[in-house]
Amino acid sequence: MNTPVSHPSQISETNKGAIGSQISETNKRAIGSQISETKKGAIGSQISETNKGAIGSQISETNKGAIGSQISETNKGAIGSQISETNNKKGAIRSQISETNKGAIGSQISETGFTDLRNRITELRNRITDLRNRITDLRNQQRCNKVMKEHSVKNLIFSSSCTVYGDPKYLPVDENHPTGGCTNPYGKTKFFIEEILKDLWKADPDWNIVVLRYFNPVGAHKSGRIGEDPKCIPNLMPYCAQILVGKMKELKVYGNDYDTPDGTGVRDYIHISDVATGHVAAQTKVEEKCGLKIYNLGTGQGYSVMDMINAFSAAAGKPVKYRIIGRRPGDVASTYSKPDLAAKELGWKATRGLNTMCEDLWRWQTMNPDGFNSNGPTHKKHKLTQKI
Repeated sequence: MNTPVSHPSQISETNKGAIGSQISETNKRAIGSQISETKKGAIGSQISETNKGAIGSQISETNKGAIGSQISETNKGAIGSQISETNNKKGAIRSQISETNKGAIGSQISETGFTDLRNRITELRNRITDLRNRITDLRNQQRCNKVMKEHSVKNLIFSSSCTVYGDPKYLPVDENHPTGGCTNPYGKTKFFIEEILKDLWKADPDWNIVVLRYFNPVGAHKSGRIGEDPKCIPNLMPYCAQILVGKMKELKVYGNDYDTPDGTGVRDYIHISDVATGHVAAQTKVEEKCGLKIYNLGTGQGYSVMDMINAFSAAAGKPVKYRIIGRRPGDVASTYSKPDLAAKELGWKATRGLNTMCEDLWRWQTMNPDGFNSNGPTHKKHKLTQKI
């Protein structure tokens, strides 16, 4: 690796004992969030302080080297966890860990309430909170870029999202699909950061940037030691898992009248370990002085919400309780990827199917019913609504 090593990282006050890529002193039980303690460095990354080990810790289980990624606040014990068994590369990490991004992330979030008025007020409040968090993400990315430049680190892997495509104009979605028509603040933030990185590369072609547009990561590490431990609004599959261990009451399915086979929304779900191997492949690419590259990380297969509920119920051996309600603003009917470019240029392909995603997630949930912190606070029932 041609990037220098061992420069100080910019790390929040909550991480005063963190060295290099030791992401958070509160995350002492997540093997990879970490992006690993064994790696004394990595490629420049922006990682939010509230991510207690999600995509990043999966990457550290697959790669003991450098992964430059922005890991979202909503994945507090999942995506950060799978990055480090198959690769012993060491690099230089410039991680900026944000302490301020502690609110809700993603699409429109609203608490259930007794009146329609309360629902609308709550939704507006959460959108404002989400917007504040997105602004924080943009500022953090700019700071991250600045710190990397100061230390002459110009290799970056950015974890973007399929949400930059908005409501797809055609399916499957390839990397040439128009971006910017985002339907929620999360997607808009990813889009804005992508544009910043494009401008950065145009201004200084010495940068090597790989943008990975994830579709919908699910699952957990096969060992059951690393998984998603959300403290705020769970995604669809963690929500299903928490229902079956008694943490949540029921799943709300937002709409069953879409133009899809069963009327519920269709998404491209990808195993978190496949996302991790995608990062390893991207790391190799930036080391080849690739310039600016953009890739979809998905399976190319769409599954509906009901497909996911049924598959997870089968894996767990008991049914997930759910209730159909109205559509949610910002949701699209169907989106799934065309991942051919990643296969061609990165040599990467998702290899784990839907059954494995569900089985691995259920193993994690049953082995860790209270997440990483078994003595910590548990979720309050009836207070949260899920993202799908």
